[in-house]
Amino acid sequence: MLASSSGPLTIESSLEGGRRMIRLAGELDRRAAPDLLAFLEAPGGRGQKIVLDLGRVTSIDAAGVGAVLDAHGNLAATGGELTVTAAGPDVQRVLQRVLAITGLQRIGPFERDAVDARPAAGRPADRPPSRDALSPVD
Repeated sequence: MLASSSGPLTIESSLEGGRRMIRLAGELDRRAAPDLLAFLEAPGGRGQKIVLDLGRVTSIDAAGVGAVLDAHGNLAATGGELTVTAAGPDVQRVLQRVLAITGLQRIGPFERDAVDARPAAGRPADRPPSRDALSPVD
């Protein structure tokens, strides 16, 4: 496991089931957003399947949301995939509002938790797991 701390944000990384799990804890704000992007751009980050676990993020601001959107775009451009796990109610509310205002509701997938983001026995790897309220139902 690799860990990094950027003031109020802690970043932990591990490999689980062929995916890179990035667990954040603390504040994802203007001070921490560049560190998150740099961490994701580190060698080996491009083209990967990454699960970004926001379960322990206590607050997020516009720069933090921007970092998540940038990470999604950067990974998609290199053939990678970003799955964001659902966060606590305050962070989830911010994400829902921003995504609804910008029309980017479908950047997900957003998962209920990190366990839901892992390939499950009996579920084909190409079939997406269930989604939460951040991603509207078609």
